Amino acid sequence: MDVSRQAGMAEIATGVLHNVGNTLNSVNVSTSLVMDRLRLSRVSSLTRAAQFLCEHTSVDRHKLLQILVNLLSNARHALMDSPRKDKRLSIGIRPAPDGERVLIEVKDNGVGIAPENLSRLFTQGFTTKRTGHGFGLYISALAAGELHGRLTCDSPGPGQGATFTLELPLVEEPGPGPLK
Repeated sequence: MDVSRQAGMAEIATGVLHNVGNTLNSVNVSTSLVMDRLRLSRVSSLTRAAQFLCEHTSVDRHKLLQILVNLLSNARHALMDSPRKDKRLSIGIRPAPDGERVLIEVKDNGVGIAPENLSRLFTQGFTTKRTGHGFGLYISALAAGELHGRLTCDSPGPGQGATFTLELPLVEEPGPGPLK
């Protein structure tokens, strides 16, 4: 019983440390690079994502932000590790076909994901990064579930980028973590 309790505490501590590290990494992103990219890009999707966050104030907003920070951090790493010159990162938000859910997509044209790794991406401890710990996507998938949503990934394969889709309800659902 003590071993289970310690393992649970270690998992929570690892998650907190991972999220703090992601946040600090995000803060260290070069402002000039971001400003250059913003000048060249359309920011309407980012504006819609920010509006969505503001409209759903009853959301466990920190969980949503945790997921987005992790996805953006991973996309940034995928682009940095890619030899491509035309690096692109986009975030989009749109209603799901059923009209009851919203889809937030983080898409990059970075290193991509091998087909055999797609099914293991959200498993605790799985990583393809040389210095990764395998907790970011696992914790993000758990947080999505707590928000009554889900996190999925699609990639055509190595060198072809990846798209992570966060699907969340637009209406309040019973239990903890509703968006509204």
